[in-house]
Amino acid sequence: MKSLLQLGMECVVSVIVAALMVILIASLCMNAMVLRHFEGLDMWFQNGRTPWQTSRHQGLGVWWVNITQSMSPLLGEVAEDTPPPDWARDLWGRSNEVGPIRLAALSAGFPLPAVGIAWQGRTASDFFPLPAELDISGNAIDAATRRFSEAPWSHVRVIPRGALVDGAPWFVLSLWSLRRSGKRKRPVNPPEAAEQSLAPES
Repeated sequence: MKSLLQLGMECVVSVIVAALMVILIASLCMNAMVLRHFEGLDMWFQNGRTPWQTSRHQGLGVWWVNITQSMSPLLGEVAEDTPPPDWARDLWGRSNEVGPIRLAALSAGFPLPAVGIAWQGRTASDFFPLPAELDISGNAIDAATRRFSEAPWSHVRVIPRGALVDGAPWFVLSLWSLRRSGKRKRPVNPPEAAEQSLAPES
C-alpha cells in the first residue's frame, strides 16, 4: 500500500514537471522564433462551398495560420483542398460558422503544437488579424507572438494531442529519476541489518 501511494505521488510530480517543461519549451520557441518562413497562400473551400484565403507561417516550434473568407459560398461543391491544420480548427471551434470574415491562430510546442490561441476579425475595420492575402512578410506572426505573451491565461488553450506527445518524454524521465533516487535513499531495515551482522561467516 505504501509503495503504491509513493508511486502515485511520483506520478503526480512527474505530470507537473512534464506540464512545466511543455510550457517552458513552447515559450522558448515563441521567443526565439528560429527558422521562421512563409509557407504560402492557399485557397480552402470549407465543406466544399465556402472559400477562405489561407496564409501560413512556421518557425521551429511555432505555427501561424491566418484565413479570410474571400467571397460568398459557392452554389456547387469543389474539393476541400489544403484545409487549415486540425489544431487551428479546434481553436476556432464553431466560430467560423457564425460569420467572422477573418480567423487566425498561433500555436507553439515541440515537436507538436501544445498550446495555442485564436483571434477573430468580424468587420473590415478590425486591425488584427489582417487579411490573409496581405500576410506575407511575417509582421502578423510577430504581432501575434506579442499578443500571445500579453494575453490572459484564460485565452490560452491546451492542444491535447500535442501536449501529450511533447510532455511524454519529460514525464518518463522525471518518473525514472524519482524512482531511481527513491531506491538509493531507501532506509535499511534494522532487524535485517542486525541479522546480517550476526550471520556466521562462511
